[in-house]
Amino acid sequence: MFDGKRLKELRKRKGLTQDDLGALVNVTKVSISCYESGIRIPNMETFLELVDVLGTTPNYLLGFDMCAYIKDIDSNYMLSCSLNDYKILKELKKNPKVYNMFRDSAEATIEYLEENYKN
Repeated sequence: MFDGKRLKELRKRKGLTQDDLGALVNVTKVSISCYESGIRIPNMETFLELVDVLGTTPNYLLGFDMCAYIKDIDSNYMLSCSLNDYKILKELKKNPKVYNMFRDSAEATIEYLEENYKN
């Protein structure tokens, strides 16, 4: 389901007012306010424009992905992963050998998992 709170958070992160965002996606400030408060949901065209303008993924605005913002000296980077991927990473952390292997080499981790965790 469309997540208005995430829309508001992304809009503010971009430094946009509701008027600004509305102008960018060809809707009114009132429409943006209604999307953010959950009163209405955008149509498909507006939804895809919001995704594009805000530099996010459809899954994030639908509540299926998690995002982490990583700030470095030169830019802000948005890392997005599915909730299932997040759960897998949390589970991997319970096994320090696999977690450290994954952190150091994704390829080695895949090989290890294929060898040791077959059904």
